[in-house]
Amino acid sequence: TFAGLFTLIFNSVIPNYFPRMCRAAGEGRLDQLSLFYRESTDLLATVVIPAAFGLWALAPVLFPLLFGPQYAASSRVWAVLVAYSILMAVNAAGPVFFALKKLKLISLISLAVVVANVLFCSLLVPHVGAFGAALGVSLGMLVSLSVSWTFVYRALHTLPDLRRMLYYLAAALAFFPLVRFVNLPSTALNLIAKIAVGVAVYGLFLWFGRKALFRPIEELPPEEAERVALAVHLSRPPEVR
Repeated sequence: TFAGLFTLIFNSVIPNYFPRMCRAAGEGRLDQLSLFYRESTDLLATVVIPAAFGLWALAPVLFPLLFGPQYAASSRVWAVLVAYSILMAVNAAGPVFFALKKLKLISLISLAVVVANVLFCSLLVPHVGAFGAALGVSLGMLVSLSVSWTFVYRALHTLPDLRRMLYYLAAALAFFPLVRFVNLPSTALNLIAKIAVGVAVYGLFLWFGRKALFRPIEELPPEEAERVALAVHLSRPPEVR
């Protein structure tokens, strides 16, 4: 149920960038296509990473409250679904492939994910049950992300800003124990207090990162800007180079 929430987030963000990606690719502006890809992935990471860790931190209180005490043990599975949710949400390569008319590549990656999921789940589920199923689909999503990023780099000579993603991950790891530490007698107040602590800590990290650590996403590091410029040059017909 909650893993599907991140699919909704993905489907809410990507349509805002998809037409612009297609237009940039159609005009041969690979630098703009690269920018839209980096922007969309960064936005997804900004939202999904804290949300996934936040749900994990809230799971021992939230799941029994919503579904009943018999679901308290299911919160342990969410520890693995955090990885699945993040890997799925930050894999915004599909619109890039569509914009570049690499439709067969989309089909091949989808097929590879299905095969990987079946393989990993068949190996893990008989031994560790639901935990194995969660781990299996997470590994399948890791295969998808690895292949997608490889082809994106070959086409655009760029990748999402991994330093930003690691920073968002560090911020989530910072608020996670604080959220777990909050423990009030009232379940409703406990849940509200936990959410408030998580939002406040992550917001502080986000403000500091944007103000002091990272340049705007549209400003590529010099070495990456050179690679993107080379990709733009090579994408042009020989007569206009």
